[in-house]
Amino acid sequence: MNAGIVAALCRHNIPLRMFDIPQTGECLRYALRILQDLMKDPNCPKGLVLMYDISCKFHNYIKVRSIPDISEIQHRMSPETFSRLQFSIGIFHSFAHVYTCQVLYSPRRLLGVILSNGESCERFWSSIRHFIPSLRPAHASTRRQILTYTHKHACSVCLRLSSLPSALH
Repeated sequence: MNAGIVAALCRHNIPLRMFDIPQTGECLRYALRILQDLMKDPNCPKGLVLMYDISCKFHNYIKVRSIPDISEIQHRMSPETFSRLQFSIGIFHSFAHVYTCQVLYSPRRLLGVILSNGESCERFWSSIRHFIPSLRPAHASTRRQILTYTHKHACSVCLRLSSLPSALH
């Protein structure tokens, strides 16, 4: 039985990865798993900015797992891979954090991220909200199939928009 889905999206709101999660709750290991899978992709950029509502906690969670002598090998990240990451909290969530988190993890301090708000996942879940009631009782394979078609549709819309003349953007 799956309790839900975790997703990673690019700054253009395109889903990059989605995984079923076996239990409820926002466990950091799910985010780590999706991040590791993304970083294995040969098309993944060398530097990656991670915008996550609890990036301050996730940063420390990964930092501990980049230490070479850690016993949990499957949850380990190499120091080289860790050095490719920059961490930021979505702008709307940052104000709920303590002041040091607001300063250290603000997207306004990262080059190339300044105007990104980090709310891609929220926009994605909102765009597919009409599927949620029917997908809750659905079998996992049905849920994956519908979300895959939704993902393909979102990608095709973005490709069509990117082909419009620049004056229309």
